[in-house]
Amino acid sequence: MELPPLSCGWIIDAVAVAVEESASAAGQVLLLGGVTQGGEVLSVKLVDLATGVCTPQPALLQARNYFAAAALYALEVSMAAVYC
Repeated sequence: MELPPLSCGWIIDAVAVAVEESASAAGQVLLLGGVTQGGEVLSVKLVDLATGVCTPQPALLQARNYFAAAALYALEVSMAAVYC
């Protein structure tokens, strides 16, 4: 399955957490943190995989990349970061 490009542009080293819903043909994910052309980002985006549309969500308190996140409940996400 080929997915459309993201409306929010490219991002690397971000974490994607699946969102349980049925409004999208291909599903949705929360895209947390990562790195763009401007460096580390605080952003959280709800991404519709069928359309590539990114909808901004409340930002992280601290920029993150190279971290892990998991959905614990329908609307809660837990994150862990390790710096070496």
